[in-house]
Amino acid sequence: MRLLGTLGLDGFLKSVAHHTMFGDKIVRSDAYKTPEAVLNFALTDRYRATMSNREECIQEMKRLGLWKKYMDEFEKKYAAV
Repeated sequence: MRLLGTLGLDGFLKSVAHHTMFGDKIVRSDAYKTPEAVLNFALTDRYRATMSNREECIQEMKRLGLWKKYMDEFEKKYAAV
């Protein structure tokens, strides 16, 4: 994937987090029932990224210190949807 090659894994995940949760707009979809579903849907559907398992990217988001903020934003933006 060209974007991953340009940004590296850390930059790519930061970009995905921004565009799926940290931005102003939210996407309304049945796939958005949990923060894990938001992330996995974006990675597999929007970005066509492949993962070795569903937890791989969550672990990487934790490593970057993004996962707690991601979950907090999910609660604010999607709990009322």
